[in-house]
Amino acid sequence: MTTETKKQKQQQQKDDNNPSSASVMAAATLTSSHHRRHRLYSMTSLTSIMLTMVLMRMALAITAAQAFQLPTFVISSPIQRSSTATTTPTAMLFLGFYSSDVTAESNHRHRPVIHSMHGTATRLAWTCRSQTAMTSTMLCASSSSSASSLDATPNATQPDATQQQAQPIAQQFGWLQQRLGLTDKQMESMARRFPPWIDNSVGYDFEITLQWLKSTFGMTEQQLSKMVSKHPPLLWMSISNDLEPKIGYLKRRLQLNDKQVSKMVLGYPQLLGCSIHNNLEPKFAFLQDRLQLNDKQLSKMVLGYPQLLCCSIKDNLGPTLDSLTDRLQLNDKQVSKMVMTHPPILWLSIDNNLEPTLEYLTNRLQLTDKQLSKMVLTCPRLLGCSIECNLEPTWEYLTDRLQLDEKQLLKMVMTFPPMLGYSIDNNLEPKLDYLHQRLDLENDRQLQQIITRCPSVLSFSIPNNLEPKIQWLEAIVYPDSMINNINNDDIANQNVTAIEANEHISEQKSSSIVSRDSSSNNEIMPTTKVIRRMVVVQPNILAFNIVSNLQPKLEYLTTRMNLTPKQLSTIVSRLPHVLAYSIETNIEPTLDWLASTFHLSTPEALGRMIHSMPALMGLSIPNNLQPTFDFYVECLGCNHETAIDMLTSNPAMLAYSLESRLRPRLAQVVDLDPSLRMVAAATEGDRGTAQNEVGIDIGSDCIDDYGLGMMYNLTCTQVTKIAKTSQQDWNATIASDSFLSR
Repeated sequence: MTTETKKQKQQQQKDDNNPSSASVMAAATLTSSHHRRHRLYSMTSLTSIMLTMVLMRMALAITAAQAFQLPTFVISSPIQRSSTATTTPTAMLFLGFYSSDVTAESNHRHRPVIHSMHGTATRLAWTCRSQTAMTSTMLCASSSSSASSLDATPNATQPDATQQQAQPIAQQFGWLQQRLGLTDKQMESMARRFPPWIDNSVGYDFEITLQWLKSTFGMTEQQLSKMVSKHPPLLWMSISNDLEPKIGYLKRRLQLNDKQVSKMVLGYPQLLGCSIHNNLEPKFAFLQDRLQLNDKQLSKMVLGYPQLLCCSIKDNLGPTLDSLTDRLQLNDKQVSKMVMTHPPILWLSIDNNLEPTLEYLTNRLQLTDKQLSKMVLTCPRLLGCSIECNLEPTWEYLTDRLQLDEKQLLKMVMTFPPMLGYSIDNNLEPKLDYLHQRLDLENDRQLQQIITRCPSVLSFSIPNNLEPKIQWLEAIVYPDSMINNINNDDIANQNVTAIEANEHISEQKSSSIVSRDSSSNNEIMPTTKVIRRMVVVQPNILAFNIVSNLQPKLEYLTTRMNLTPKQLSTIVSRLPHVLAYSIETNIEPTLDWLASTFHLSTPEALGRMIHSMPALMGLSIPNNLQPTFDFYVECLGCNHETAIDMLTSNPAMLAYSLESRLRPRLAQVVDLDPSLRMVAAATEGDRGTAQNEVGIDIGSDCIDDYGLGMMYNLTCTQVTKIAKTSQQDWNATIASDSFLSR
């Protein structure tokens, strides 16, 4: 070897050991022929190692195929279609190919062997499929030569060691597929997701583990099959050392019963693969400490979302909680509430999910930090929605369909944030179309009124909620046409479908109700104008539960006022808001005040008054009813009995506004005839004995805030005209001489 050659070799070794030199060589790849040769040598070495591993696996597979006398087939490389190679079905599986020449009969006959070899080769096969055309061709050629040489060899009378190793694998996994009723696709998926499981499973008695799982968790064969296909490593776990200790620990730590543990494990069997000391216990401690959870709250969270226990504290849980706390400016209590509402936010990516979504909501909806925090706290599941596939299309769809401007839509979204996460095709559009057709809406503006006033209506199921509510309203409004004894169990479950509800419609229907025959293929038939008006005026009716909310109110009204079905129908149709009122805070106090003030001693008398003017139940006692009643008493010279008689006959007069109607009109009348005003000096101390000019006692009801008794000497006819004359006819009425005549 010459001196120059030695120097070159020494310099090459020095450059290979010098990182900076290696970097320079990498940068000059296209110009350095020496480095190109070095890279080719490295690729060749890597390819040789990979080929050696693949061919070793293929040799085992092909040998096993011959042991079971499997036929050979001709396949073509997906990269070079012109080249062909002869191989066995098992070898084809290694390369990820399925030949069209394989008949269904042969495929079925040799399926156990195919699946037995599949797991050991699938991972390599998927890698091979992504290599270069040269690598693919070499693999096909190698498999061809191996298969040809083996095909030329006569079948031995005694199987060799490789055949003896392949045979139990084939039998075991053929048995497992048949035992669990798994499809080829499921077996392939199991082998691809858990490549080590085939090698680890040789020699295990699967039946013992399967029977233990089935009896312990009370599973059906279908559930058992689903569990094993989700997490095959369960089959080779030790019952006494792995499965039983973990199940016992989960029961004790989370205070779960057998049914709850079964539900959790069936939903996420990977949980049984977690270590107690290295995984479960640290996660429980972290969640309780960071989110301030008690044992019951922790149990509820893990039972609903056991996937949390497979998240890393360092890489997932901790950083996510820190990011949400800082970005939304939340305290520990708010963070805990948000996570308890929607635990899946803990495994969302900060860079790919949380930050982009928060940024989008801020900019698109023009939210302040406070509004953003409020929205996310109300509906944390929005953070898991896709911007391109969900949030933005939904925003655009609602704007266009409901003809809303940015301000209106923002107000609606802030009222009910979950609507942004709803699917257009599966949720929003079907429900909007249903409401438009079922309620026979006259225009899109009525649909807009319903949704903007009660956006939560978009969260309700059509067959299980909306349709039963509308038919329930029809039964109330048209009692003569509907059978009232609707099955309470059906209503309680909120699952009366449109067809089932038709069974409650009697044969003699009112002509105002459109018949909905069950044979109409669930065609949506419009309801009456009365129902339409009720829903448009008070869409919250559709949001209330029939059994716990609506029905009790009707029963209370019926009992309290001894109403007939027709009277109840009139009250509800004229005042649909009554279905939204609270019995304890609205309806009952108002009815008590009316009965006491107007001396309504019988339920029927109170019922007649409410039937005449249902809107009285919606008026506030301190802000409306009491001041208005006092006003009429003043107008009639503090004559309570006269005022009671007048208002009992005309209860609608209690609903008129004092500030915008009654007091301004009274002032006009007094200006025409000042003698109608009677004022008597009266103080707080002598209001009971003071007399006015005509000798009438001034009671407490006629003392204003300044201690002056204010009365007007008007007749019932004049007061009635002040209250009931329309605004259009008022000026002509006040100018007529007949108004002042007594």
